[in-house]
Amino acid sequence: MVKEENEQWRRVIIEKPFGRDLNSARTLNENISRVLKASQIYRIDYYLAR
Repeated sequence: MVKEENEQWRRVIIEKPFGRDLNSARTLNENISRVLKASQIYRIDYYLAR
């Protein structure tokens, strides 16, 4: 990905699972998707991060 002159890099790492249950996880995912593109989100499994 080529960064435009005035564009800043934005990346978010999300450790999963997240949310209290399926409904809250879906809500969080919808909210995240409103402000970030899929290419800006990196999901990592909690067990692999340890």
